[in-house]
Amino acid sequence: MFMVMHMKGSMASDFFRLCTVHKLPGTSQALSWESLTLQISHHEPVVTHAVIALAAIHRSQAPPRCASDSPGTTPPADLVSEQVDFALDQYRKAVSHLRSYIAALSEPTNAQVEVVLLLTLLFFCFDVLRAEDESAGAHLYTGLKVLCERLQCIAIREGGDSQRHVLDLRTLPHTNLDLLAQTFVRLDADLTLHTGQDHALLLPGCDVPIPKLFSSIDEATVHLDALGGELMEILFAITNVGRPVLAEEYDTSATDEDTVECYLNAMTRRLALPNDLSTQIHLFKPDCQKWMSAYAQLRQKKEDEPAHILASINFFLIWFTITNLQIASEMGYDSHHAQLIHMVDFCERYLSLGKPRGRADCHTTRPAFTTGPRTWPGSSTVNLSLPCSGTKSAWRRRERGLSPVIGRPADIPEEARLLDSDLCLDPGNGINMSNICKQGRGRRVYAT
Repeated sequence: MFMVMHMKGSMASDFFRLCTVHKLPGTSQALSWESLTLQISHHEPVVTHAVIALAAIHRSQAPPRCASDSPGTTPPADLVSEQVDFALDQYRKAVSHLRSYIAALSEPTNAQVEVVLLLTLLFFCFDVLRAEDESAGAHLYTGLKVLCERLQCIAIREGGDSQRHVLDLRTLPHTNLDLLAQTFVRLDADLTLHTGQDHALLLPGCDVPIPKLFSSIDEATVHLDALGGELMEILFAITNVGRPVLAEEYDTSATDEDTVECYLNAMTRRLALPNDLSTQIHLFKPDCQKWMSAYAQLRQKKEDEPAHILASINFFLIWFTITNLQIASEMGYDSHHAQLIHMVDFCERYLSLGKPRGRADCHTTRPAFTTGPRTWPGSSTVNLSLPCSGTKSAWRRRERGLSPVIGRPADIPEEARLLDSDLCLDPGNGINMSNICKQGRGRRVYAT
């Protein structure tokens, strides 16, 4: 790229520009991976190693010629092995440089943070493509920690709260750091990624009021991010209110945290919320209405269809959650039956749009939406209860047998049982969560 490199490096750089950039996270309009890596590679050759490593590992999973081979063909085994070895060599070189960068950070400058974030994001994508999800999560966590420390330094310097990890996103990003921060915050909100943390390290915010009309899908995205961040704060606050109540009524000393969380969610229906929290919820709903009104007037371009679909799905998730916080019973969800069906159709449409464009990928390459070019908070964790015939009556039958806190899992009808990623973390159930999303078929997990 900007250093003397052999033929493999040159070919990998070209492959990155032609093919790999389409699989990297970030909004397609705002974040140009090609220009970003070119800019930083001018003065940071370590980025070149990371780019070559990522392109080489991607190329090992794709046909030898990016656009001319027929889809579904598999590269020769010796070529794959050679590409993987070359990719790992470049990866190790870049990782060794990253350690020295991080060790040198005390009160980092924007330029230093940009390099570290770019490298950790490239490493994240590298490990995702080679199915090393735990290592990918570790790289993502490293970048998030750097962002958190950067926020603390700014807050201390400006006299703010250094413990409140809320990152205000810019509706019109001015720097590469603004763009990278958006991407990290959105990946942080994706609960299917394993960073070793139960909750997001950073919550997205926005210090600009919601306009009457959005100028672009990117602007709508940022404000939706902020709504999602505020909703998470509300849910955390409700959980904190419920914990002492649960401890008074039930002995949870021998109960695992996942079960406690499940009990807390069930208790939210009957909790008496503090006035300030009730006021926050009351003010949040009009903000949702403002966003919906501004979004309804936004013209949709064909190339932005995936982003618009995700906006619709995620807004529905936020709206559905806030309007059903203290619903009296499960039967209250029945009124959303038609909307849920519509959202499922949206999900199917989005997945179909996430299929590889052109002929760059073979059947072993992970789909683009796993790191996709339009990463969205919770895009992989929108749990839509699939409506089916008999579900309503089954809910009613189950409700009659509820225990004081929550019903028995055996009472949940089979057709209403959903995959719960938290349950997959139990090694006793025989499911490897790190590989479940890469299996060729779906798995049903039953509540225990």
